Amino acid sequence: MRRRMASSAFMVICILHSVIAMTCGALMMFYMKEVYTFGHGVQAATKLLGSTPHDQLLIKTSDSFSGLLLVAIGFLLFMVSFVKDRDFQVFFAKGCTLLHLFMAMWRVYFERKVEDLALDWLRQTVGDFLLALSWVFFLVYSWREKMLILTCLVAGRQCIWQNPYFTYFNIVNAITCGRCICFSLLPSFFYYTCGVPSIFS
Repeated sequence: MRRRMASSAFMVICILHSVIAMTCGALMMFYMKEVYTFGHGVQAATKLLGSTPHDQLLIKTSDSFSGLLLVAIGFLLFMVSFVKDRDFQVFFAKGCTLLHLFMAMWRVYFERKVEDLALDWLRQTVGDFLLALSWVFFLVYSWREKMLILTCLVAGRQCIWQNPYFTYFNIVNAITCGRCICFSLLPSFFYYTCGVPSIFS
């Protein structure tokens, strides 16, 4: 039953974030100079990449390792996207939301103080909020589905009181088949169905 309750929206969001993370990681490993130039401009990119060959090597090594971590995170998100447990999905979405919000706070309090990055922190902060918003969308969607199922269960209990021939097995069968959506949206149709239990036989 739990597998049937798993949301496909979780897989879509995880794969989307996975593609973003792995793409950014690959660009950081192999095209760091072009990324800096595109994102910060030629003058800022020259400063960020270092002035001496030794500094450039250290910065390139550090950036390539950061890119590798992003690729690993993207691969982890891809694996997590196949988890069907609803409780884990909600827990994971809450954690990712907090992570993106903390990242946005770090940009506001620390990154914007760096002179060479001061012009880009706002754009990156908006990106963090958009990524967090995608997880918030999933949490709202999950809460809506949960309320929908609870509404069906409450309506089914009332149906049993009104018709003793309408058993609990019929209600579970109706919810499993997805007919509870019609019941929650059309209470009158659900009331009529309670009087005709043979529909679910």
